Amino acid sequence: MDIVEGGDTENEKKYEYLKDFNYEDFLCYYKKLLPIYVYCQLVFANVPLDELELEWLGGNLKYITLAGSQDESKGNLEQLLLLTAVLENALGNVYYTVSEKRNPPHLLRDLLATAEIANIFGTDLVLFMQILLGTPKSINLRNIVWHGFLNSNEVPPYYSSVLLLLLHTLGSKLGNIKLEIIQRPHKEDYSYYWHQFDAVSNIPSACQRDLIAKCCYIDDGFKAYWQQIFSYYENKQYWLFVMLILPQIELLLRMVYQSVNGYDVSAKIDEYYITIDTIFEMHVPNAEGNCLKINKIFTTDTAINEGALKLMYDLFVAPNGPRIRDKVSHGEVLMDMIDDALLCRILLYLCFNIITNNNVQYSLEAYESKFHLNSLNRKSIISAIEQLECFAQSWLPDYTTYEFTELSSKFTSTVKIFQRPKLESEAMLLVMKISQFVSKICLNYTDTLNDRTSLMEQRKLSSRRRLNLQKLLETVPKICSTLVSVMKCVKNIYDMFQLRDNSIYCDKLLCDATIRFLKRSLKVCENLEVYAEKHSAEWIKILEMCEQFSIYKQSCDIRILPEAINY
Repeated sequence: MDIVEGGDTENEKKYEYLKDFNYEDFLCYYKKLLPIYVYCQLVFANVPLDELELEWLGGNLKYITLAGSQDESKGNLEQLLLLTAVLENALGNVYYTVSEKRNPPHLLRDLLATAEIANIFGTDLVLFMQILLGTPKSINLRNIVWHGFLNSNEVPPYYSSVLLLLLHTLGSKLGNIKLEIIQRPHKEDYSYYWHQFDAVSNIPSACQRDLIAKCCYIDDGFKAYWQQIFSYYENKQYWLFVMLILPQIELLLRMVYQSVNGYDVSAKIDEYYITIDTIFEMHVPNAEGNCLKINKIFTTDTAINEGALKLMYDLFVAPNGPRIRDKVSHGEVLMDMIDDALLCRILLYLCFNIITNNNVQYSLEAYESKFHLNSLNRKSIISAIEQLECFAQSWLPDYTTYEFTELSSKFTSTVKIFQRPKLESEAMLLVMKISQFVSKICLNYTDTLNDRTSLMEQRKLSSRRRLNLQKLLETVPKICSTLVSVMKCVKNIYDMFQLRDNSIYCDKLLCDATIRFLKRSLKVCENLEVYAEKHSAEWIKILEMCEQFSIYKQSCDIRILPEAINY
């Protein structure tokens, strides 16, 4: 099959025709292709992988051979998990190459619907991939295996052979046109993330198979599959363990979600699947697609403890976290990065938390989120306060008068991250930016003053620059006082959302005043950061900005100010 150019009328007609396919159309084509699928298994039984055109698949190619070496009766599902992930990433690289380095669509179904992929491989091959892998109206093989809907006994053995033939065909096509594929870089090191969680207490070093046998959420078909997962852990085949357990964690979560919300979580053709992202939303969708009922997974005592949910959020959902399930399933991670014993122990302990339903031995109740915006905000506020205190201590002999004791007082012991109103995110992003700018202001001021005092000691400053330095030093008390006031207000606003009841969200005037005050404070901090740089250090404008903040503070809602809260 030749490459079809973008302007080809026949190709465009085929491409438009595919958009109107429904489930019955895909099912009809699938039935016609079924004999070919079965024949593929017979053909590939005796074909060495090194004879196939697979070099275009990138860094995870070597793992296809390793997965293919597993017992066929047990290894079919892991081959499907690996092959679908590697294929999606490789197709993304093709799109990235031919579209002049534009990022590909995140979802495979959207990637397969692009004109760029159709123009390279032709609509016939695209249709074949859509029938096999996605859209949701087709077999949707990629999604049903990666979201944990199938166990190894439910996957026909010919699918992995069909995928290998597909990979070979696509590779041959690329070889014929001599397309030099640009491999998008994989993240090189995830160990930073895993060590953020290594303080989780009582991480088990060995599997406890009997827990699976007793788990009410796992049916018999999946229990045998879990025993195979445990075997990979015990044999130190960690990357296989991670790849197989990720969909099972999602399955366990989905079953808990179904139990507490009374919601049917089975895979349906005409509805979005209940995935990890859905499970962590505030509301439960109804048949009309609206979200009206409160998600009880966060409120039911018999469900998963909050600490375990926070760890799952950090691992799988948090935008600033590793998003390990998402990254692995879309082929964005080199398998070397998940071949990690600590990661396996964390995932295993997480499973035990879900399975044992708050058993004290495996409790994660005390775990605090590391990567939620509210948690990162707390760290950012603490860091800004420390930078500010260090700056004051360096340049003000009487720095203790700036009320750092009160400013450095501890936050509440827990960070609220679930069922948070959307307004909180807007406020917290502003708080984060202000805290970061305060840190930068202190660093800029310190660098500027160090540089100029050093030049003065070396007698390298002109009289004009010496005078400017003197004026700059005279602004230090004012800048410190202003930044302390800024951070007190910021910390108070953070506590308003974390300490007080949710009545704040019902007070529109207070909410609007809070956002307005934060935006004004951010603007002041942005200007102060610029004026404190070495090439600037405009002391008059610095004083003007300090005065501007004082005016904002005097005119704001008194409830925003630190005087309105009991520390």
